[in-house]
Amino acid sequence: VLSHAQRAANGLLELGLRPGDRVAIMAGNRPEFLWAYFGALMIGCPVVPLNKWQRGAALKHMFNDCAARAVVIDPDLAPVIAELGELPFLKWRVAIAGPRIAGIDAALADLMLAADREPRVAVENAVGAVGILYTSGTTGAPKGILAHNYEPFLKPLIEACGVGPG
Repeated sequence: VLSHAQRAANGLLELGLRPGDRVAIMAGNRPEFLWAYFGALMIGCPVVPLNKWQRGAALKHMFNDCAARAVVIDPDLAPVIAELGELPFLKWRVAIAGPRIAGIDAALADLMLAADREPRVAVENAVGAVGILYTSGTTGAPKGILAHNYEPFLKPLIEACGVGPG
C-alpha cells in the first residue's frame, strides 16, 4: 500500500498538484481508488470522494463548491464531467483505469510510474481539511462536510502501529 501510495503521490506532484489543492475521486471500488486517495493525502491534498452516480446541477455545484483542481474518475465518467460545462477550478481529469482517452488529461497508470519514495514536498502541518464529504442534497444543494482530521478515529490504530511524523 505504501509503495502504491508513494508512486501515486509522486505522480500527482509531477502532474502539477500542490499541497492544498483538492482532489475529487469519482470511481467505483478498486485498489486504485486507495492509491489515489492515500497518494493525494501524502502530498497534503484534501480528498473529495464524490458519488459516481451523481449527475447534473448537483454534481456541478459540488465541483464548484469544493474547488477541486483534479478529479480521478472511472473512464466512462469522462462524458459526465464534460456535460457539466465550465468548471473554473478543475485543471486535470485523471482516468483511474485504462489509457488516457478523450476528455482525460492523464491516466493513473502513467502517474504510477513515478518514483517509489517518500514525496519531496513539505507538508509540515495540515493545509486545511483532509477531506470533504457531500450530503445527498435532499433538502437543497448538497452541503460539503469538512473533515479536519482523522485523529479521533485513527489515533488508537496509529499508536498501536507506532506511526509518527514522516
